[in-house]
Amino acid sequence: MLFLFAWPVTFANKAMRTFRTFLIYLSAFVLLTYCKQQSGEQTTQTADTVATTPVQQVKLPEPYATESVKKYSKVLGWSGGQKPVAPEGFTVTKFAADLVNPRWIYQAPNGDIFVAEANTESKGAKKVADQVTGKAQSQRLAESADRITLLRDTNQDGQPDVRQVFLTDLNKPFGMLVLGNHFYVANTDG
Repeated sequence: MLFLFAWPVTFANKAMRTFRTFLIYLSAFVLLTYCKQQSGEQTTQTADTVATTPVQQVKLPEPYATESVKKYSKVLGWSGGQKPVAPEGFTVTKFAADLVNPRWIYQAPNGDIFVAEANTESKGAKKVADQVTGKAQSQRLAESADRITLLRDTNQDGQPDVRQVFLTDLNKPFGMLVLGNHFYVANTDG
């Protein structure tokens, strides 16, 4: 008797699951069909109601007919006790000064800070042109330091206790990387 009673319940549950699955598939089919019809109707309606305007011809001057416009910034630095304003709860301190055109900073895994000091050099007529145009005010155009400086804060007080030239005679160094026991430098030419 127990077997007969359990059979209809199992059969009813299976039939109900099958019916639910059928309803899900039917709903998805109806929804997709409706969306397809709506997108087709929109395209047709939009195409019928789009207003076009004639193309306007813009008369541009010939290349090099006008002088290029350049505006270079003037580097001022921090004067006196000036420093950037930090959000509440933070402080700003100067970690290093008197760097010659710091180009890139890299922190090694041991906490050492490496600073690549380099710049593009202007010579002769280009140097005069850079001074006339104002480029000399926004960039350091003198002889490049072409070195990497090491800064080390041994007591963690926010001030470097060690400052020394780490590498010299480079060619406008930029990228730096410590990998294993090796220090890699990307010079401009290699």
